[in-house]
Amino acid sequence: MTRAVGQEAACDDWVAVVETVEGDGLEIQRDGSDAWLLAEAGQRLCIGDSIRSGPFSRGLIRQSEQATIRIDADTAMTFGAPEDDSRTWLDVIRGIIFVISRDSRALKITTPYATAGLEGTEFVVAVDGDVLKVEVYEGAVVVENGEAEVVVASNRQIGVDAGAFGRLETASRERTLLWALYYPPLLDRPLPAADAPAPAAVPPAYFVAR
Repeated sequence: MTRAVGQEAACDDWVAVVETVEGDGLEIQRDGSDAWLLAEAGQRLCIGDSIRSGPFSRGLIRQSEQATIRIDADTAMTFGAPEDDSRTWLDVIRGIIFVISRDSRALKITTPYATAGLEGTEFVVAVDGDVLKVEVYEGAVVVENGEAEVVVASNRQIGVDAGAFGRLETASRERTLLWALYYPPLLDRPLPAADAPAPAAVPPAYFVAR
């Protein structure tokens, strides 16, 4: 079944842009619409828009030059309107995101059971049912649930199960980086086919591309 491609953002003050899509692709739902449309690289997202990935898709979005957000499979989230400051509010409904940010006030993440205020530059947020997990690799993230708050420092992680905080533990960075690493493209020209014959005069760039 062919899926329609998402329309261009209707707002001037966009909050994020789709950088890459992998596998079956990402889908977006415009604010006020019931339709889910296939996202394309370069597409802009506005406050109120939602984005999701399926079981065989991943992607990366960039938040207005301030943060990059790697989206794992089976993830759904919405860009909410700021409630108490100028940073972007990101409501993660389910799934896993990996955030690298240059601005410690760029993003605030809400989940069904707690919120995470960004004060770090590299961290993971995972929502699975009624369990929230935050892993911080650099900087710090303040996690709060309305009754208490915990500062999660570099190389530490914490779980929040139905609103109750677990213990601070060492972050399991190796597991997360298996899918979270992102390498921007290095070649801006078409790549040769794997079985293409070498040209008569073979430049080093040909072997790099192969």
